[in-house]
Amino acid sequence: MPYWIIALVILLTGLLLAGDCFIKAATTKSNPIYYLVIAGTLWVSSIYGWYWTVKEERLAIVGTLFSVLSLIGTAILGMTIFGETLSNKEWFGVGLGVISIFLLSGKL
Repeated sequence: MPYWIIALVILLTGLLLAGDCFIKAATTKSNPIYYLVIAGTLWVSSIYGWYWTVKEERLAIVGTLFSVLSLIGTAILGMTIFGETLSNKEWFGVGLGVISIFLLSGKL
């Protein structure tokens, strides 16, 4: 997989994770529209990048990479910013997600 695709997937994941933070913030506000509009804008802006990643690489690999990066990023955001915790079973699931990237890429 070309490095620019990996970099683009990381950037797109960052946009979506930023949108997730705004969604979480919206849940604590009495008037969440402002936060929801920002979240939606971030999510929609990532669509253009997905076009290029899917055009150049197989959907199964790019989709799995995005899913696992989103999983890891969401877990880190939840723990560091929102004070959430993961159980041992959930950590095991994160580990299996990372293994799935290697299995799909054919590097193992």
